[in-house]
Amino acid sequence: MIGDSLIIILLVSAFLSVTLKNLFHCAMFLVLACLALAGIYYNLGATLLAALHLMIYVGAMVVLIIFAIMLTSRIYDRILTLSIKQTLPSFFAVAILISVIISAFKKDIIVNNVDKLPGIDPIFGFSRELLTRYAFPFELVSIILLTALVGSIVMARRD
Repeated sequence: MIGDSLIIILLVSAFLSVTLKNLFHCAMFLVLACLALAGIYYNLGATLLAALHLMIYVGAMVVLIIFAIMLTSRIYDRILTLSIKQTLPSFFAVAILISVIISAFKKDIIVNNVDKLPGIDPIFGFSRELLTRYAFPFELVSIILLTALVGSIVMARRD
């Protein structure tokens, strides 16, 4: 089943993204975890949430993290040592996550039938509000983030 394999991929890649010592490999496993989570959203019928997850996390946040790793000149310096101390807490986090997922499946919290409310389209309402009432704040936040990105590039290049 595709959903089970996506959950296994998500758990393994999330675990590896917090336990590996190479930061670039951690970022790549974070990308894989985000892709698996978007696939889970898609399989549950939440296509808008899957698309937003891909755009925001894979398309923006993880690319920014990888960009910051690549701009840092001392990341592979021999003086800089990485000590990963999150191995034991990550085991506990994975165990808690697995128990929550199992209890959610037993109690039937995860619902495959999305349209519980007949006549109300949540995607239409969300998109209408985003493109009418919240269009200006959305564009303003995107300009602020772009300015912060350009400023971080300028500051990183001075060193």
